[in-house]
Amino acid sequence: MQRAEIERVAAEHLAQAGDLFTLSGKDLAEFLTESGDVDTAKVSADVAALLAERPGLRKNAPAFDPSQGTGQPPKPEAPTPTWGSMFQTGNTTPVAQHTR
Repeated sequence: MQRAEIERVAAEHLAQAGDLFTLSGKDLAEFLTESGDVDTAKVSADVAALLAERPGLRKNAPAFDPSQGTGQPPKPEAPTPTWGSMFQTGNTTPVAQHTR
């Protein structure tokens, strides 16, 4: 469980969280506090040191940028009908009929 927590913290920045143990040469006990809890500061510091030496281990950024769009303008949202709009005269919007 402790190893999984260390890998979860490391996975925020590393593409493969297990690389922290493999490449740092440290074992599980070196990432724990005296009480046996995961020391996230130690994990983060080692991840930062590892990425400084090997930046290619960093998590890849997504290739798709949703802010760029697909080249077409966004479609306007349909107006939300209200109770008042149902009783207006000249309303040409058909109302769905319920069948039994």
